[in-house]
Order: sequence, then structure tokens, then C-alpha cells
Amino acid sequence: MRTIILFASLAVALAAVTSAASAQPPAPAPAQAQDAQAKQPDSLVLYFASGRATIRPQDEALLDKAARLYRDGQPIVMIVSGATDSVGSATQNLQLSALRANAVVHGLESRGIPAEHLQLVAKGESEPAVQANAADERNRRVEITWR
Repeated sequence: MRTIILFASLAVALAAVTSAASAQPPAPAPAQAQDAQAKQPDSLVLYFASGRATIRPQDEALLDKAARLYRDGQPIVMIVSGATDSVGSATQNLQLSALRANAVVHGLESRGIPAEHLQLVAKGESEPAVQANAADERNRRVEITWR
């Protein structure tokens, strides 16, 4: 009789554990991964002084962020696109946009991103962020995107 009661107690306990396990909601890990991807920026933008290709101290944090995104396995290739305002000649602006993009590429390489995962694009003044004001700082930029 004692064995039957013990067996019955174990069966009830096992049923309770099984029931509790099946009543729990699914693990939140996939939703958290989706939230992390949703919080990712579409791009990172660094701005430059007129006629300069020097990264500003306050933009170093953006390079750190880009390196973290790369290390976290998000982008396969980072596209570094330099642009200028329309002050100066088109030839000078194309060269300046390449210098700006190159400065950012070097900053990313120094943070551990391999050169073969970086693509440099020089746009010159061809794609202004702001049409109305040719000398606007928002036109003097490097945008980092990824795919």
C-alpha cells in the first residue's frame, strides 16, 4: 500500500511539473533579437568642416558604434560614402569627398574592420542632403551604410 501511495504521489508531482512547463510562454529570445535589429540605425553620418577631411573628436563615438555593429555580425559590407557642399569646383569636391571617406575608412580599419569589408564611394557635390543651402554642413558628410 505504501508503494502505491508513493507511486501516486510521484505521478501527481510529475503531472504538475509537466503541466507547468507546458503552460509557460515561449522564450523571448527571438523577440529580443528582432527588437535589437529594429533599434539599429539605417546609417551613421559624420559631418566635416568646410574644405576639411579631418574627423571631429565628437564623431569618434560614431566610428566606435560602427565597429560594434560590425563585430555584432550585422553588416557584411560597410559602404562609406563621402560628400561635399557645392562650394568650390566639382573636381575639388570629388577629391575632397574621397579624402573624407578615406579618413572614415582608416578610422574603421583602426577599429578592427577588415579593408575587404569596406567600400569607399566618393560622391562630391552630386547628392546634397540639403538643396536650399549649398554651404550647409549637412552636405559636408560621410555616411556609413551596410548590407
